[in-house]
Amino acid sequence: MATDHWIARTERDRERVFRLRYECYLNKGPIPFNPGERFRDAFNDEPNCFSFLMGQPEGAPAATVRITVVRPEAGWHGEMTGNSLAC
Repeated sequence: MATDHWIARTERDRERVFRLRYECYLNKGPIPFNPGERFRDAFNDEPNCFSFLMGQPEGAPAATVRITVVRPEAGWHGEMTGNSLAC
């Protein structure tokens, strides 16, 4: 079975990103238990941050990665302009 990858644009896919990120971070220990079982931060709402999912579109995602694009001519800079971390 082939693995696919896509930008998480829909609310369903974004929730899948937050859930998988939470599971990974929780298993590695850098975040505490959260009853909502989601991890997101202020970067998620920045226009130059893109989260990708890898796996089968209708199955459980196998991986997620977030890419931050720096394009000063588009007003996209390397610093975070949103709020501090929020779980």
